[in-house]
Amino acid sequence: MINVKLLSIDALELSVRGHNCLLMAKIVTLGDLIDKTEYELSKFKNVGKKNLTEYKDKLAKFNLCLKNENKMKGVNMSNITQNSTFMKLYKTDVSKYTEKKGKFNYLSWANAVSELKKACPTARWGVTKAEDGSPFFKTECGYFVDVWVEVDGVSLSQIHPVLDNRNQSIEQPNAFQINTSLQRALAKAIALHGLGLYIFAGEDLPEPDALSSKEEKDLYELAKPLGKKFVDDLQVKASNMSLNAHNYEACIEKIQNIIKEKGK
Repeated sequence: MINVKLLSIDALELSVRGHNCLLMAKIVTLGDLIDKTEYELSKFKNVGKKNLTEYKDKLAKFNLCLKNENKMKGVNMSNITQNSTFMKLYKTDVSKYTEKKGKFNYLSWANAVSELKKACPTARWGVTKAEDGSPFFKTECGYFVDVWVEVDGVSLSQIHPVLDNRNQSIEQPNAFQINTSLQRALAKAIALHGLGLYIFAGEDLPEPDALSSKEEKDLYELAKPLGKKFVDDLQVKASNMSLNAHNYEACIEKIQNIIKEKGK
């Protein structure tokens, strides 16, 4: 019996562009192709949405899928039962391990891993790396990391942007910041399997924009006559986003009125 994974990508009868994109990425067999996720393929030069659709359609003729999709094939998520691994993990109480950061609660990666391994000893995880081997991806809109977690043969991945403590994109992240994002992505990928999923509820709700560097500088300069403590309080509020782009103008006006009252 022929192992279709060893077949050349020529067997897919791809368009010239689609075929050349794979050759440039050093993907020469069907096995090479299905070992890539859609996200990984999209990072290769000239690979667009049309190419991804073409790859998936052609692979389907060989009963193959891209990575992660392959592991989910045949799994009907609507058939989750009370005895499923998902429900087992979802019902696990991890509230005692949560930490408050800003307006949201978080589950640390260490506790998430610990509870996951207790419930599912065979669970495993890893980092999807860029073509050059880096554990992160650089895009036009910032840096991202991609972590996958496999539980009972089902692999789910979490793509996470590299953010600062105000959830703002970091233009030139260092190793520590990359590692922090990997840990956050791991905890969230585990949550996709049910563990602590309820903790992250609401995190995806629209957030107001943070103040720009110029807005912060102007604000603190304006507030200087009111003393260091007043400025420090403003910095804390800007940091936890209670002072943001939505209420910036109102804050400026309030400070101006306070200064005016003190001058009388």
